[in-house]
Amino acid sequence: LMDGQGKMLTVWGCNAFQTTCNAERYREAIYRRSRLVKEAMAGTRDPEAMAGRIHEALKKGGLFVTVIDLYPTRFAQAAHLLFPAAHPGEMNLTSMNGERRIRLSERFMDPPGEARPDCLIAADIANALKALYEAEGNRAMAERFGGFDWKTEEDAFNDGFRRAHVADIESQGGKTGHLVTYARLRAMGNNGVQLPARAFEKGKLIGTERLYADGRFDTEDGRARFLPSPWRGLPETVAAQKAKYRFWINNGRTNQVWQTGYHNRYVDFVDGRYPMAPIELNPGDAEALGIGAGDIVEVYNDYGSTFAMAYPEPDIKPGQAFMMYGWYNGTVGDVVTEWTDENVVPYYKGTWANIRRVG
Repeated sequence: LMDGQGKMLTVWGCNAFQTTCNAERYREAIYRRSRLVKEAMAGTRDPEAMAGRIHEALKKGGLFVTVIDLYPTRFAQAAHLLFPAAHPGEMNLTSMNGERRIRLSERFMDPPGEARPDCLIAADIANALKALYEAEGNRAMAERFGGFDWKTEEDAFNDGFRRAHVADIESQGGKTGHLVTYARLRAMGNNGVQLPARAFEKGKLIGTERLYADGRFDTEDGRARFLPSPWRGLPETVAAQKAKYRFWINNGRTNQVWQTGYHNRYVDFVDGRYPMAPIELNPGDAEALGIGAGDIVEVYNDYGSTFAMAYPEPDIKPGQAFMMYGWYNGTVGDVVTEWTDENVVPYYKGTWANIRRVG
């Protein structure tokens, strides 16, 4: 995207402007390409004429951005099309946690305005594209968007999770997913069932409490494989930063903010506690830089710069710092390199940068 590739970006329930690596340059590229399309759209109000102008802008390097989310996020500022999503409680939701426990959370209130469950938004998009291709007589493309005749969240669940035993699809239900239904999950209450489901007996789903309890693993001989993973040192890109900047900036989450703060951002007592992303640094380092608790600091390197609120913390080693990740005001990803390994896993947990007091 930053190199001008792609013509449409759909952002679904996430906000890479606050969470990705090399975020400052990424935002600049998305805004620049999005602006080309917005300027083209501003020239007319006629839908057909606008579609033509958008197409021409895309050929000149523009990017059409669609955002699907609960909130008007920072990414939505770059969007040309918004789909409001429904929240759990406003929709029926099947979800699974880290111990493989699937539950049904049922709808108890209407979603606001035109908000829709994600799966039904996907179906709406697919059905609209199918109809357009059918109108053009393009049967091959129309077929690619077939099969989305979902009317409810349960239709989507039945069409995916419960069909792995009859269709070659990826499903966490696996070959026994068909045993799990909305009615059976409803009967299991908040406890749900641990996947994979093994049976349905006496009105209850029987799950799998612990995998490999018999000591046999999914290998040819049934034995577990433990492979060494020696540290290979800092990536070359990151090591180059070390020679230029003083502080190793760790980043991660805090207990007070759930994940990326996508809800907490709008909760007054959380937002009030963290009006800006906190950065913990060693008291000795803070004193040497003339930084006190609550001061605003700039964290900067040759990738970008961001702001944070200083928290002197004795447990932080000299020369290191820890900055909260993903916050809307103070984005640590602005100074993190773009380096990724051969598995396309980004090196996003740390970077080298300098710190200075600005207020």
